[in-house]
Formats: sequence, C-alpha cells, structure tokens
Amino acid sequence: MAEDDRDRVYAVIGLGRFGIHLAMALADRGFSVVAIDNDPVALDAVKGKVAQALLIDAEEESFVIRAPLDDVDVAIVSLKQFEVAILAVLYLKQVGVPYIIARAETAIHAHALTKVGADQIVNVEEESGQRLAHNLTSPHILDVIRLSNIVTLAEVVAHSNIVNKQLKELDLRNQYGISIVAIRRIQLKMDEEGLPVQGEELLLPGPNDTVEVGDILIVVGTNSAVDKLQGED
Repeated sequence: MAEDDRDRVYAVIGLGRFGIHLAMALADRGFSVVAIDNDPVALDAVKGKVAQALLIDAEEESFVIRAPLDDVDVAIVSLKQFEVAILAVLYLKQVGVPYIIARAETAIHAHALTKVGADQIVNVEEESGQRLAHNLTSPHILDVIRLSNIVTLAEVVAHSNIVNKQLKELDLRNQYGISIVAIRRIQLKMDEEGLPVQGEELLLPGPNDTVEVGDILIVVGTNSAVDKLQGED
C-alpha cells in the first residue's frame, strides 16, 4: 500500500459507463490508473487518459497474472455479469490486492461479493463513479453530488485551520468561492435514563456562528472551488 495517498495506484476492472467515468475521474485527479476490459471499444474511451489500458478478460484466472497488479493499492470491480464479478474479486483477493471495491445491483449480490472478499460495495449509476473518485481520493470530502456541469454540493469535514472561527471571519465565499448552507454537528445528549447518547443536529448557520471540532460542513460551490477545498489540509 502506498504510504502517500497521492501515490496510490488504482485498477478499474470493467469499463461500462460506471467504470469509464470512474477511471477518468481518478486519472483527472492525477492518480495512476490501470483500466482492464475485454472490449477494445471500451478501452479506446480511456486510452491516453489512464496509465495503462489493457485488453484482458477478467473471467479467466490468468488475468491476475497478465495484469500488473503488484503495485495496485485499490481495485474496483465494475463488471455487469455477477458471476464474473465474483470470480474477479476472488482472484484479486488471492493475489493480495489490499483493498477491493465491487459494484452491485442488488442487496443479494452485495452480500455475496462481500462474502468472497470485497471490502466495499457501491451502486452502479454514472454519477457514482464521480462520487467514488472523490471519496477515495479526498479524506476531507465525505460525499460529493454534482448538481450540474458547474456546481457541486459536498459534505466536508471541518479542517483544523477553520475550527473555532466565526463564518464571517473565514469568509469562505471570497476565499474559496463556496457557501456553507448547513452544518452537521455531533452532540452528546442525555436519554430518559440519564445516560449519554450521541445525537446529531443540523444547523442553518449565520455569520456569527463558530465552526467546532468534528463539524461537517455542507457546502455549495463550483466544481473547481470544491476541488481546491479538498486539497487543503
């Protein structure tokens, strides 16, 4: 596993709509991507944009030998055929890929893929590929939804450099070009028996409100503004 997140190598196995969007989104963020599919037309869609585009059938066990998986940190299995996806996850597990993500169309498929070694399950919509790329590569970004080709809604963990500061002092609109529309705040409350329980409060903040440790900021901004924000530590 790469010590630096930015050095991670991703393998995307299966280039349907989801796989293509995911591979290109990861490559656009500067990561090394190995794209694998048995369809040359699908591979043409990502050639020149990913580090390697390989014509290999994941249904054959030899694919883990032919594919350069030794340096892969995360493999995403995005195959339409459920039986082939099961085999691919098994093969990847056998060769020791550290983290395996698989797409599933049903809860039963998700359960089976988890049983054979998938560490994470995702859905199959086109937008999910973009969101998964953000979630994989941006530790401060919990979720991303593209509202349009220009505007993004994102959930962002409050960085240490903005904690204990008022929103008017941070002036995020001018600094980043984003607006905070809400804050999710974890709070300890007492239940009926007087025992502490963890609860969550959704705040609609004003300029005098202060960001606290553990706050999750729900922000809206241009795609480039959110991308800039995700790179801040």
